[in-house]
Amino acid sequence: MELRTFEFQLDGKVTVDSLFHAVDAWRATFSHLAQEIGTKNIVDNRITDLQGGSAIAMTEVSFADQESADRFTSLFENTALHARGDILTPPPESIRVPVGKLRVAAREASQDGIVWRTPDQDFLILPIRADVATTSYSPSSDAITNESIGVITGRLESLSSRQGLRAVIYDHVFDKAVRFTLDESLKEKVRDMWDKPVEAVGVVRRDGRTGRPLSIHDVTNISPVMIAGDPWAWKSARGVLKHVEPGVPTEDLLARIWDE
Repeated sequence: MELRTFEFQLDGKVTVDSLFHAVDAWRATFSHLAQEIGTKNIVDNRITDLQGGSAIAMTEVSFADQESADRFTSLFENTALHARGDILTPPPESIRVPVGKLRVAAREASQDGIVWRTPDQDFLILPIRADVATTSYSPSSDAITNESIGVITGRLESLSSRQGLRAVIYDHVFDKAVRFTLDESLKEKVRDMWDKPVEAVGVVRRDGRTGRPLSIHDVTNISPVMIAGDPWAWKSARGVLKHVEPGVPTEDLLARIWDE
């Protein structure tokens, strides 16, 4: 038996209509792909985070074997690629309805878009023009997302320990939700960080078009930090030297550091 987890994330102003269309596209996708693949069993299907600025849902599916799971995942990814406009030829019949519903959901979400997520890939789906040309195009994986070790700085807005330690940071550049999971060893450390500026270190997955961070994996550390606008932010600046001896020239202080 093969187990796979899929997620969608709705950002920006989450309205009843935008959430309805996002869920409608999500349900249609699993319904149509199940008919295409055959039997499947949804183990878990729930909203994992819901607030004014984001909604995150997770669906966990078990398959009879890896071949069925891989085929389902491939169709799921193709649905996202067609909805994004990366593959501009008409979608095959098996995913035509889900693609249409996902494009409607993206229009409802406006410029904030919808993120669809598999274990190995994130897809930021933004509204596309109705008059897009129908030229065949097969994107490379690099055109979808880029991964690198990095730091995300923002406010920790959501923290849940139910069925794993999950957290959401609103990054201070795009002001969008960035989802990640934490190792249980960091549980006590993050307990008092809720609603405070933090920085998380790990493998950051970014949208290849916009550079927007979509998720963080393999988080190695999370710590409180001061951000621009805080009157005491200068204290956390890297490379700041405490000047405890008034009147001592800067070059003498630097010479002492060099000698040490």
